[in-house]
Amino acid sequence: MSQSRSATRKHPSLVSLAVGLALIVSGAAARAETDPFAVPKGLENAVEFWKQVFTRYSEHELIFHDPTDHSKIYTVLSVPENKPASRAIINNEYARITAAYNLGRNGGQVRSQRGAREQFVISHQRSLRYIDRMKQIFREEGLPVELAYLPHVESAFDLNAQSRAGAVGLWQLMPVAAGRFLRTANTVEGRKDPYASTRAATRIFKENYQTLGNWPLAVTAYNYGATGVFNAAQAVGSNDLVEIIRNYKHRWFNYEPKNFYAEFLAIVQLMRAKDSVAIAAQKHHPFRMREIVLKRTVPLEPLLKTAAISPSQFLAWNEDLDDGARALPAGYAVKIPEERVERFVDVNRHLIRATPASRLEAGFPRRRS
Repeated sequence: MSQSRSATRKHPSLVSLAVGLALIVSGAAARAETDPFAVPKGLENAVEFWKQVFTRYSEHELIFHDPTDHSKIYTVLSVPENKPASRAIINNEYARITAAYNLGRNGGQVRSQRGAREQFVISHQRSLRYIDRMKQIFREEGLPVELAYLPHVESAFDLNAQSRAGAVGLWQLMPVAAGRFLRTANTVEGRKDPYASTRAATRIFKENYQTLGNWPLAVTAYNYGATGVFNAAQAVGSNDLVEIIRNYKHRWFNYEPKNFYAEFLAIVQLMRAKDSVAIAAQKHHPFRMREIVLKRTVPLEPLLKTAAISPSQFLAWNEDLDDGARALPAGYAVKIPEERVERFVDVNRHLIRATPASRLEAGFPRRRS
């Protein structure tokens, strides 16, 4: 899964980059695309490779392959993670492949990739809670709904995912991105809110697309940054992602950003295929979440007690809240399973009528550190 963060989120504005850029296409043309995420010629092998990673190969298997030609898989070995002997096994296999195929000794022609079949099944199970509403948000913003699948690559749909660089949540937003693109009350950490962060992602995609002109570049920019992708396109003299992957040389434009779009397309194809291995493996369908925006502040303890919801349950559904919160602020979007919505709304309405405003404000929750 990807861990690099978008350089888009490190710049105050990218509007100036678009001046004179011949790569921009109109919004009307984008909407006219029948399939905005058709596999570009030249990425077929990479997309097929990542589909196999997500559905065929176990997390206990290492795929030794050519990083520039994904159709060339040298071998697949069962190698446990974090075992003392694992590193020696991997090094020996690198040496064996290098000798057997008469490859250069710089290691650039052999790469190992661990399978992600189990991780993708877990990611899909998690996504079922949120994906319908996420797709609706993209639809409301006039963007392709398939973009809602990108958290499979970014975070495996883990609300608590956090990278070493400090990116947080389903969409792995950096603090700078949260400051630019999130529209939430300053009392909660919106990066862990599945829907607030999704709205932030739509703003990032819109900016990327406006600047770069096509979806392969705009999606790649979510990982590598719009500035970096813009510079790559200028250096190569093409807005074709495949040409950029083949010809752009930069130490930061390495395997991960080069394969980010192919990973995303693999996920899109798997989610479109109802009989895919991972989806067919589902044992159950977890509850689906609804979003209820509060019109007034409401005390948390009596709300949960009357609605028969435990605090631990509620915080698991609303992980952006501070653990010590005593009230929910006006404007906060509560995440709750569909089957609990009706009772929750009734209880909330009753408390609003019964509780003086002064007592409501006294329980305003703190910002999560």
